[in-house]
Amino acid sequence: MNADRLWQTLRGFWATRRRLWIVGVGLLVTGLIGLVAYLRWESSDPGLPSVAPVVELHTVSREELRRVFEGPGTVTYLEKAAITPRIQGRIAHILVEVGDDVIAGQPLARLETFELELRHRQALAALNSARSQHALAVARLRSARFQVDRQLQELERTQASIVESRAAFLNARRELENKREIYALGGVSAIELRGVYAGYLSAMSRYYQARKNYQTATVGFRDQDLSGSGIAVPDSVSERRSAIVEMNTAVSSEEVQVAAAALESARIEVRSLEALIEEATIRSPIAGVVASRELEMGETTTEGQTVFTVVRMDRLVVSTAVPEEDLGSIAIDQAVDLSFDARSGEQRQGTVERLSPLIDPATRTAEVRIALPNQDRAIRPGMFARVSITTAVRDSALWVPRSALLPATSEDGEVQVFVVQEGLAFLRTIEPGSIFQERVEVLSGLSVGEQVIAGGVLTIQDGMTVQTQSAGDSEGTP
Repeated sequence: MNADRLWQTLRGFWATRRRLWIVGVGLLVTGLIGLVAYLRWESSDPGLPSVAPVVELHTVSREELRRVFEGPGTVTYLEKAAITPRIQGRIAHILVEVGDDVIAGQPLARLETFELELRHRQALAALNSARSQHALAVARLRSARFQVDRQLQELERTQASIVESRAAFLNARRELENKREIYALGGVSAIELRGVYAGYLSAMSRYYQARKNYQTATVGFRDQDLSGSGIAVPDSVSERRSAIVEMNTAVSSEEVQVAAAALESARIEVRSLEALIEEATIRSPIAGVVASRELEMGETTTEGQTVFTVVRMDRLVVSTAVPEEDLGSIAIDQAVDLSFDARSGEQRQGTVERLSPLIDPATRTAEVRIALPNQDRAIRPGMFARVSITTAVRDSALWVPRSALLPATSEDGEVQVFVVQEGLAFLRTIEPGSIFQERVEVLSGLSVGEQVIAGGVLTIQDGMTVQTQSAGDSEGTP
């Protein structure tokens, strides 16, 4: 019995302690909740004393503002020539090595030209033969023209002989008629009359023979001959004579044209072979440095094979991608600041050489190419560059930090800042201008010398008491 009573007594004791512990915890929680509510009520009541927040101030001033694009770039070639021979052949001489400086037109290597030179000598012989044939054809044409001139002169003499023989014929006929009348009167004998008649027949024969000879001689010199050859009959005598000469020397003229064509063909062949022999010397099209050589002496080039690569090193290009919103602020020949990590951050300056007209739809950027002088050749293609391009400048502008702006909450999108006056923060509506990195241009609403809260503005209320602290201060000042 005693043991049971002792056990019940202990159980009652522990139950009482447990209830007391639960009640104590509940009172503690209730007190904390009340304290928090009191503090919130106290901070919301401006009439009650509270601890003023410490804020950092920015004094409004006029300064030069710059908006700068900064991005990565890659050094590449302004000029690069992959040199491919125009003819195939075996390399007979190599005149430069990798790393050598070359000028435009400088020989780099020579191919074997034995077969080309042999063909060139043959072409020269053919050219000389063609010259001779052409000279012979010209001489034949000249001789044919002389022959036609002689024939025309002979034709004129034949015409004169016709006139003479006709006159003799007419005289002989009149004499015969006279002798016949006299013979009828008995004045002459029959023998004498027969002699006169024989003279008449001889004169008539000479006259008709002269006419026949003239008709034969005019073949090839008549108007119908000109018309039949497709030549219009000129009106003037001199033009008609020239047309007759042209018609009678047409064959010789054609021979001259054929010989001239053969001569020109021979000349073209010679010039072509001379050009091929010249092409056997591989030359650099640009001034620069020999960057690579793909073949050795004795190896044979193949069609389309690059033998040398020459790059220009005194002037390079830095390529970078610029966002589309900055492109309108970049102009050709604009100065660009460049730095190179591989050269311990060495600073150099280039100029904008080209703006791509295309926007990459994936990145919304466009390529900008920057010309970089490199007379010392310290910068090498492929290097990484840091690009800095000034896209906007304001010579003297009011500004505030971007962190000073409150988010726009009204429908009209007003932009506000907190201006501190005598330890109190007051809302002020401003008209912002352009953004320059972390600075915002102020067009109106603020004056030089006014102080605005530079950060943490979301915890500040209009009219709140604040403690000000400049950047770097360790203690606030009420």
